[in-house]
Amino acid sequence: MLIPSARTRDCDACGGPHAKWVPSLTMALCSVCDREGAHHPEREPVLVGEVLRVLLFTP
Repeated sequence: MLIPSARTRDCDACGGPHAKWVPSLTMALCSVCDREGAHHPEREPVLVGEVLRVLLFTP
């Protein structure tokens, strides 16, 4: 039985090697890009429900 690795080949953000899958972002990030995103706490995540509400209920 093979267990797939959590590591992928390339980073989705920069194309660098040794990326790790980040489920909350649904993308693979290398350690450099992962740390870079952590340095910007002032950015708030966008909730999918808010986006769908605007798209579905805005005339």
